Amino acid sequence: MKQLLAVLFLGAFWVSSGLAEDGREKKERIDVHLHAYKVEGIKRLIGESVAGVQAVQSDSELIAQTMYEMDKNNVRWAIISGNDELIDTWMKQHPNRLIRSYLPKIGKDTNHEAEAEKLIARIEAKDVRAIGELALAYIKMPLNDRTMWPYYRVAEGRVPVFFHTGIGPNRDHGKFNNPQFLGEIAAEFPNLVIVACHMAEGQEDELIQVMKKHERIYADLSVMNWYSYSCRSILKKLKSEGLLNRVLYGSDQMIYPGLISKSVKAVENSDLTSDELDAVFWTNAARIIELPDTTPAAE
Repeated sequence: MKQLLAVLFLGAFWVSSGLAEDGREKKERIDVHLHAYKVEGIKRLIGESVAGVQAVQSDSELIAQTMYEMDKNNVRWAIISGNDELIDTWMKQHPNRLIRSYLPKIGKDTNHEAEAEKLIARIEAKDVRAIGELALAYIKMPLNDRTMWPYYRVAEGRVPVFFHTGIGPNRDHGKFNNPQFLGEIAAEFPNLVIVACHMAEGQEDELIQVMKKHERIYADLSVMNWYSYSCRSILKKLKSEGLLNRVLYGSDQMIYPGLISKSVKAVENSDLTSDELDAVFWTNAARIIELPDTTPAAE
């Protein structure tokens, strides 16, 4: 359990069976939750393995094995967040597979109004296509803290914002991650697309109620889809609530590339139809993310 709480900080290849209505391969996928981290740093924080999946041993191996897993599971695009310099390294090697997400620097001396204004140019240049994952609870900042609102003003109508939600290492983590806070943000910024990462694990029912009230709040399955039973259970509940059109596939891959296969398999093995799987793996994400293109990767 300690390992899983720390993680929150931070199967087989499908052969195509035809084309979707938009002309792409029907079973292509988008991973909305990938990270660029230093291997040794995450090993110290989390360990050599997580959810039964082993870590790689070097930063170069991490990139190579992640791309191998993406290819194996037909993941066409992945949204990547983390250290900007590390993201540069990844994107220089694989510009046709990765989409950059921006992480604001949160410090006492940060001028968030100014930083948010500078971000506009990067969004307009298509260098940044998302914001987050904002792990605000880890610094004991509530999701609705107004410190971050300049970024939401910039993102509104432009790019989605991804929020870490769910349980974490602090005993009072839940009070900072209350899904109701996302509802407050949605009410203040009605055209902002909000993504609750980890499906607010531990507060799923509260998130579902908020999603039913605010049509621009989405949720990703990351971490919950590391385990088949939890993935199947939450997808069944979301389907019964009529919310599958706002559910996204995410692996939360850090330094454990095999999590991509494990999480894909868990979603595959849920009780969803082919069209519903396609929505979770592609259509829903493509609705809220401006993809660079939809042509096959040439690398």
